[in-house]
Amino acid sequence: MKINRHNWLFFPLFFATTLLFIPGVTGRFSDYQSEIWNLGHIGYFFLLISVLFPIIERSFSSALSRLIVSILITLLLSGVIEMIQLMVGRMASVDDVINNLVGCLFALYRCQFRRLKQRGKKVALLWMLLLLLFWRLVPLLLITVDSAFAYSKYPVVADFETPFELLRWSSTFPLQVSQGGSNQLVVHLKPVGQYQEVTLLPRVANWSGYSLLRFEVYNSGGQMWRLHLRINDQMHDESEMQHYNDRYNTTLPLSPGWNSFQIDLRQLKAAPVSRQMNMNNISKVGLFFINEPSLATIRIDNIVLSND
Repeated sequence: MKINRHNWLFFPLFFATTLLFIPGVTGRFSDYQSEIWNLGHIGYFFLLISVLFPIIERSFSSALSRLIVSILITLLLSGVIEMIQLMVGRMASVDDVINNLVGCLFALYRCQFRRLKQRGKKVALLWMLLLLLFWRLVPLLLITVDSAFAYSKYPVVADFETPFELLRWSSTFPLQVSQGGSNQLVVHLKPVGQYQEVTLLPRVANWSGYSLLRFEVYNSGGQMWRLHLRINDQMHDESEMQHYNDRYNTTLPLSPGWNSFQIDLRQLKAAPVSRQMNMNNISKVGLFFINEPSLATIRIDNIVLSND
């Protein structure tokens, strides 16, 4: 039977299906790992449509009808998968659906369009698919480039002198980098009453060879603010409860103008109550404010590891 040519695809497809519904697994990933994981959707739907295509081919005679049915199946299954993932503690994502469609189109090329007799059309379709794949790879490529810069500048954690460093930061509001003699991260804070955090995911997680973390923060207001700092390792991220006393926490007085801070990494290492911080695997640095009455704009610069 014609379907026998596709039997080998059932084994990786079955294994990949189980991975789709592992509860909470992506919450433990770095952005680099998350991008690789998300690209797996392309491979999964390539396998899935390849397995289903013999049935589609027998049921529909024209290439256009097979294309439409394959895309509809992909969209339907994407919706079902995203809903199930929400139930098991995973996040739904439009990017996942786009990647599913890309995998579907590659499967259609493998199963149908590469049979085209017109070589020009076949080559054009292949190039279109490769460009589509490259578009989906761009976020991973940018993270890879940023990681290369980070390792080359280590022990500088962030100084905003490359155009990729914003990829390391996340926030509930837009961030920007000021351009000038010394680039800085500019954070326009929201009105009072909101918990406002800016989070850094360090590209180089090994801080074990240093004794101090230095950084500078600019306060654009006319009075002192309380800047809260939290730092944790990967073990904290992987714990279910993520307790307050399982990470480093401190409050820093932020005077008007520029402020220079240094954090004793020996205190950071000893911060978790029931263990020592894994200084080889620092995963997150958070700067935040709580209920400050007059927040405006802050600037962050020159985050560097150093020794006494």
